[in-house]
Amino acid sequence: MQTSGREILITGGAGGIGMALARRFLDAGNAVTVCGRSPERLAVAAAELPALRTIACDLTDPTSVDAMAQRLEAEAPDLDIVINNAAVNHPLDFHDPDAPRKIREEVDANIMGTINASWRLLPLLERQPEACLAIVTSGIAYAPAMGVPGYSLTKAALNSLARSLRMTLHNTSVQVVEIVPPAVDTDMIRDLRCRKMAPATVAEAVLRGFAKDKSEIRMGQTHLTHILNRMWPRSAELVINGSFH
Repeated sequence: MQTSGREILITGGAGGIGMALARRFLDAGNAVTVCGRSPERLAVAAAELPALRTIACDLTDPTSVDAMAQRLEAEAPDLDIVINNAAVNHPLDFHDPDAPRKIREEVDANIMGTINASWRLLPLLERQPEACLAIVTSGIAYAPAMGVPGYSLTKAALNSLARSLRMTLHNTSVQVVEIVPPAVDTDMIRDLRCRKMAPATVAEAVLRGFAKDKSEIRMGQTHLTHILNRMWPRSAELVINGSFH
């Protein structure tokens, strides 16, 4: 897959992995738009990266997603890469009386947000001779992590969604790519004590994976976790949770 001269949208792009991806793809000679729920965070991102386009959008709201799609049709009609990165994470004890609400928020943002954006933007991608729909999952898609039951289940669901869409779209111009980072050093998991990869390292791995036409871009210990999950699932769980200390 060509990694320069592309028109790219990154959801959840005002910080963390999304911001690192935006910076790396801009450096590689692409046009990049990021969306997010916070206009304030988007303004900070735009000040840091003046070439960046930003759109405020709540991916859980179909009306907001539709407005974003209409703006992209007008301002970025050559859109050919969408990277679904937006997510929320609520570390919690399942005994927490507020656990159902917090997990529902994760489900709405992580799963339905990805579905809403992918469904609405797919017609734009299918206009292009070569396009990519990418979904950021996680190593915990293969084995759940302690203390993040909602986040774990959403990433497992997104892994399934990516595989399903890859089969659904195999006769179209749209390649479906799953991006599988390990724990990454972002604000989302600032308080979790575990080994973490730098966002810039993730972005570099994604660019290499795109260039090699990989349909699954794993990095760090997710290579091992993937293999163990296929052969010895309990061992995969031990590897994932052994990274927490």
